[in-house]
Amino acid sequence: MTLGSVRNEDLIGVRDTARCALVRVSLTEQIAEALYLSLQNDRLTSLPHWREAYDAADGLTLEYTYMLTRGRRLGAVLRDQVTNHICQGRETELRVLALVSTVSQWGAALSIPQLESALQTEGALRRALLLLAEEHLVLVSGETVRGLHPLRSRLLSKYLHEAPPPSVAQTIEKLVSLVAAEFLPTLLVGIARDAPAALPSAIHRLQNRLAQAPVGELITGLQAVKLADLQGRSEHWLEVLNRNDVPPPSRVFTLQLAIVDDDWSGMPFPQNVAQAVSELREVAKEPFPSLATVIRNIGVSRIMDAVFSLDRLSDLESLFSAIHGADPELLKDMDVNFGTHLDNGRRPASFSQEPPLEELAELTMAARMLTPGVAEGVTRLAGGADRILDRLTERFVGAHSLFIVDSQDGKILHGSIIHVSDAVQGDADRNAKELARLGVACIPSVDSADISTKLPGGNDYRIGDMQLGISKLQRRSLHARSSVASNRQTANLAAARLHQLTRTERVSVGEVGLRLADAVLDRTTLIWLRGETRSSVVAALQKDAASLAEMANRLVPVVDSPLDGTSAPPSDDLHSVLSGIALDLPRRLVDPTGHRALAMYLSENLVEAAIKCKREPWDLIAEDPSDAIDRIVGRLEDLSAVLETIAVSETSGSDIRRAARSGESNLALARAATLARRNASRSAQRQRDLQLSALRKLGLEATSYERATDRVYEGWPPQQRAVGIKVPDLLEWFKHSPEVLHKLTPDSGSYGYRPSLIVFPGDWGMPSEPPRMHDHPYRTFERDCSRRLDRTGAAGLDDPSIRCIQSRNPRGYRTFWARSDAALPHRPRRCGAARPLPTRTRPGGSRIAGVRQRRDGRSCQAP
Repeated sequence: MTLGSVRNEDLIGVRDTARCALVRVSLTEQIAEALYLSLQNDRLTSLPHWREAYDAADGLTLEYTYMLTRGRRLGAVLRDQVTNHICQGRETELRVLALVSTVSQWGAALSIPQLESALQTEGALRRALLLLAEEHLVLVSGETVRGLHPLRSRLLSKYLHEAPPPSVAQTIEKLVSLVAAEFLPTLLVGIARDAPAALPSAIHRLQNRLAQAPVGELITGLQAVKLADLQGRSEHWLEVLNRNDVPPPSRVFTLQLAIVDDDWSGMPFPQNVAQAVSELREVAKEPFPSLATVIRNIGVSRIMDAVFSLDRLSDLESLFSAIHGADPELLKDMDVNFGTHLDNGRRPASFSQEPPLEELAELTMAARMLTPGVAEGVTRLAGGADRILDRLTERFVGAHSLFIVDSQDGKILHGSIIHVSDAVQGDADRNAKELARLGVACIPSVDSADISTKLPGGNDYRIGDMQLGISKLQRRSLHARSSVASNRQTANLAAARLHQLTRTERVSVGEVGLRLADAVLDRTTLIWLRGETRSSVVAALQKDAASLAEMANRLVPVVDSPLDGTSAPPSDDLHSVLSGIALDLPRRLVDPTGHRALAMYLSENLVEAAIKCKREPWDLIAEDPSDAIDRIVGRLEDLSAVLETIAVSETSGSDIRRAARSGESNLALARAATLARRNASRSAQRQRDLQLSALRKLGLEATSYERATDRVYEGWPPQQRAVGIKVPDLLEWFKHSPEVLHKLTPDSGSYGYRPSLIVFPGDWGMPSEPPRMHDHPYRTFERDCSRRLDRTGAAGLDDPSIRCIQSRNPRGYRTFWARSDAALPHRPRRCGAARPLPTRTRPGGSRIAGVRQRRDGRSCQAP
């Protein structure tokens, strides 16, 4: 038996040979892994793993080995195929291959009718497609023709144009005329990135196409030109970022700050970032040159004809968004032309019926990005500001007195909503904000809103000192969805331009970084807790922290779809964890005045980021650092507890240090955190006993419910509380509630972050267990009682009878009532019959009250 190998293009000569069996080899996971291990043994690949290359190869062995080795094998094979076609005079196949490979390298495709139009032949095209498909050079699916793989298509296009005709510019010009409109953005961005010299001729050919194209194609073409201009600016972005030494992980964020029109001068950004933002903002204000050229050549009248012929508001909004950023003189001409058409009685087809307020709001904001005149014209088409105010009054139940006033800060939309019932009107806060948003968006002359909610008696809707149902929306805080999509596309283009690591390389660096971060965090906390001062120990830690910071600076999010405007580049949680442990933590630990802020930062930011690191595609490297992540999360939670208890003076630093030094060094942080949580719980118990004693002196029976919390940012001491006051009826509750709330309110001199305290009446025909302790679905007790009294025909509640307990923390104490059958999973404590928490004895004889040990060795409040 004789074995041999043959290329696909040579199969025709051997497939009919007698006694010859063809065995087609396909790339499988087993073959892929074996190839990778063989290349790795020969030191021909530096990739950490084979999975990403296998997934990207799409079953093609040559592409797979090329991505592993970056070698010449794929290029050599494809160059030979191109050379053979040229030598054999297969011109039709070469012409087809030039078009298909060039367009396929950018993710687009051609149809068979489009190829027929370009080649002006039918029989020869049929034979050419058959042969090219047999030779694994193109893929024919139905009437669509594309390359097998973007990498193969890129190399084929390169080799085909090394021996013109045609030249790259000629092929690109033909493609701009041929491809479907949906592929124009992808095509233009690819040309701007990979063949910028051919972009002017491509733009010229496109403007000729758009001059006679349908309106939908016109919109897509203008969007494509704008995106090509954005891609062209990416070189300038890089130059500005490099000149200001902005680290790679901060570059996308820096660009996002620049494109968002807001004042960042008061923010504590590093000097280099602030300088880069200032320079990039000037670039962002410049008009798009190619877009201006296309609009100027096809004519403003052509744009206006499109504006008045579109029959959907969403298409009109897309058109306004597409031409935003053109030359100011062109926009001024559009403003004048639009006003002239309206004065002559011309009306866009999209305004044949009165548009919904939501669509009108988005259209008006998109129009205002062009010029105020175009936006005012849209308002005229909608019936004017008075008609919009009438529609807003009809839309929101209880809305009245909507009017616009002039002030030194501009025009303000004033109004109020009479709030009668949540069941009828919905949430008061949401209604006020929505009314303000629609009013400011639909009336372009308005600069801000001042919307308030009133009770039927005319008083403000208040609970204690907190006023509900208000909105003072500023126009600068309102962004059209088209503007948001454009900003996201800009950020995605920047991210795609900036990242240089593959996903495999990124997670490989991240896996090593997380394990090093675990060790650095352990040694940092140990040195801080035990007061280590030896220079050798400190120097070794600083060296590892520097290595960790260097790894963090290599990480940039990988963006696969830069033209996607539905999502922005993801936040890099992996970088946040590594840089936070390497740079932020050591610097802030030495400042005792910032321990509270550091505890919150660790508990809320770094812990959340570390947990999200588990979502990274660790399967690409077959290494899962979940064990290191879990240890990092545990240490961060313990350290935040220690910092918080020191900050509120519940435990002294000397006691913490004594606990850290009292045993094995690897458990020093766990011992310190146990002491911190235990002392915090005891402090909370003392406060609870004092409060229940005060309520008992009032002759009231109260029930206190508690639930332990693990995270400092959820409140400190680490437990949530609810207090039920036993009352026979609702009127008795109103009688006692002011005094009850006064007794439960901490004095003004109290210090410390406290979780929300829920106070509710019991034994009033309602469940006696407390409401669920989550941000949702809270309903204020006052609102619930208002609905109950409304059903009985009684008047609304007097606001001061129900008060919020305010404290010195962002969340505050609040009184809530929520229907819930879910009681807190903790034993209630009754006034006068308080039962102590269970105790346990640990080795050594000391007793720990109210502490239970978790599997990971850390402790938390016992139920």
